[in-house]
Amino acid sequence: MFIHTNELGKFTHCLTDQRYFKFEQYQVSEELRNYHYQLHPIRSHD
Repeated sequence: MFIHTNELGKFTHCLTDQRYFKFEQYQVSEELRNYHYQLHPIRSHD
């Protein structure tokens, strides 16, 4: 997932509040405010 934002804290807060996938930061360009994340689905055992 590619994100361009001036408010990274709000965005990552939304990511941590959901329960469908885990995420990890992959590449960052603070100067351009570009962030790449890898997403990993969370499998449900229902």
